[in-house]
Amino acid sequence: MIQIDSLTVKIPVDNIVSLNDKVFETNKKSFLIPDTDCLREIETKKINESVKKPLGLNSIYTNNHTVDFQVSAKILKDGYFDMINLNTLDRLESEINNSGFIKIKKDSLYNDGICQKADLTKNLKMTKPIPEYITALESFDIHNRLYKTKQYKNDGIVFQKEVKTRNLRDRFILYDKKPELIKDTKLLEYINPKQFDGILRFENNLRSNSMFRRLIKVNHTGNISLKEVLESKENPCLENFKNVFGKNPVKPIQTSFYDNKLFGIVNSVKLKGKQKEKRIGILGIVEFFNYNLNSIKTYLESNYITRVQRYRKFVEYRNFIKEIKNTDVRISENKYISEIIHALETA
Repeated sequence: MIQIDSLTVKIPVDNIVSLNDKVFETNKKSFLIPDTDCLREIETKKINESVKKPLGLNSIYTNNHTVDFQVSAKILKDGYFDMINLNTLDRLESEINNSGFIKIKKDSLYNDGICQKADLTKNLKMTKPIPEYITALESFDIHNRLYKTKQYKNDGIVFQKEVKTRNLRDRFILYDKKPELIKDTKLLEYINPKQFDGILRFENNLRSNSMFRRLIKVNHTGNISLKEVLESKENPCLENFKNVFGKNPVKPIQTSFYDNKLFGIVNSVKLKGKQKEKRIGILGIVEFFNYNLNSIKTYLESNYITRVQRYRKFVEYRNFIKEIKNTDVRISENKYISEIIHALETA
């Protein structure tokens, strides 16, 4: 089942039943219709910045044609854990109508909603402490070299596809949800944070129609309806995860590497004392940064003055990691990656 944490959706303006003008600010603009002497007026409304918004109702914007909503699953209050899905869509509509800001026609989100952005989300119940999974994700080489990683806050990791075409920049996050949750005093009025014990949150950020078409498997070129997204039988979170790690993610090496490579013979050359000491130092830095080249690059930028120095050192560290990864001494199974895949398959 598709589940959504953050959603931007629009419906035709004729779905509005009533609007509380006291909480909106109105702007009017006129422009000349090309090749005519006629003026066209556009009226837009958005929630006044001084107005306190209900939990999870982040914004409402209207114009002559549509009304746009930005909502979070927090609007479901005690139903937050289940997020926005087919079964909670009625509740979402009800909470919008009970906000005192706007009322819309029944089932208008389902019948007429156009999906613009969405964070497709899975709450994955894991068996070990969540930081262990984050460390594992940071530590392993990835199958698809187009993806880069960076830290997400202090409790997670971001994977983003680094390509020129904006619509192909797939992005997803895995993180420990509970530390963030316990700071949200407003939401804690409705939920028990223990629900999120052992939960690894997976968020897949979809920001364009082409992303929806690829991951939801929509076979047309028009707008993507909310109905299509929520009724999809696809598993985009699992698909994106496998796109990064592949079917056989690179495994960490066993400690016998220290005997075979670090202290022994490399490329048929017997290592001397200073060479061994240097490699021990490099290994220490590599392990400190969990084999993450992005983190190592940042470290080098703060410790070497010239770009040439930084580049040479970066190549040295990159080759060292490659040497480790290419050794035939592998652990037979990556239990952390395998468990995440299994959780995504069954969530």
